[in-house]
Amino acid sequence: DRVLREVLRTYPGVNLLSRNALGNDQQHPLPYLYREFDVHWIIESRVTRIAGQEFVELSLVDAQTGVEQRAASVRLDNNNLPAILLRALDQELVLVR
Repeated sequence: DRVLREVLRTYPGVNLLSRNALGNDQQHPLPYLYREFDVHWIIESRVTRIAGQEFVELSLVDAQTGVEQRAASVRLDNNNLPAILLRALDQELVLVR
């Protein structure tokens, strides 16, 4: 989360909100964020392990519909993780700074 938070600071109007900040509500939070805070896009992230390697999976999700629009995967053991996350956000998720 720390590296992703630092990388996302380079994008104006983008904030990182942890799943814990939303509480334990069973309802999907995306329509609420869209309606109450005028959030249009959500970047969801999760860490996965595939064949002994850890990856950060990023998804760009339409907050109104909850539909994933784009996805990217970044290997965690990379020495230049911030630069690779920036490239994934710019080129694969197509965010504009």
